[in-house]
Amino acid sequence: MWGKTANLRAKRSWIESAIVAGLAAVLVVSAISHQIFSGAGPLAVNAAYNLTSADSPDAISPVEITVVDGDTIKARGRTISLVGFDAPGTGRRAHCPHEREMGDRAAAKLKTLIAGGGLALRIVPCACNPGTEGTPDCNSGRACGDLRSYGRPIGGIMVQYVLARPYMCDALPCPPRKSWC
Repeated sequence: MWGKTANLRAKRSWIESAIVAGLAAVLVVSAISHQIFSGAGPLAVNAAYNLTSADSPDAISPVEITVVDGDTIKARGRTISLVGFDAPGTGRRAHCPHEREMGDRAAAKLKTLIAGGGLALRIVPCACNPGTEGTPDCNSGRACGDLRSYGRPIGGIMVQYVLARPYMCDALPCPPRKSWC
């Protein structure tokens, strides 16, 4: 009988441990789900793009963004060229059928990345002649912005998918863009 009691205690202890571990897992999953579905953002991100606070001026919801093409968005009443990469053109901006096809794929991927949330958008200075920013003489009147998803630059992600190329315009004039055709 002594051996049966010890076995029952061991089984009860194991069952109690399993229940506690299960409850802990449910709490963790619940907390993560709340973070994701409440729009509160990820649990930990790059401090430069703190998305954990809804009050952060950089945080932006996917519903506030419309994709124009693979490297241009509309957000909060502005058309914004995303910096750090060049995506193929779409529609009339494409120079050949191959570029149009690649541009459509790039725009679709950008929509998917944006829909994934965890976004931060910072408006940055465009590389233009002094006094021309915001005019048709600078970036066709578009603003320039850095869009990140969970702290990662969207441009880098697009380059990884081979739907864009790195493109930096730090000096005037900007370097020529390579053809996608």
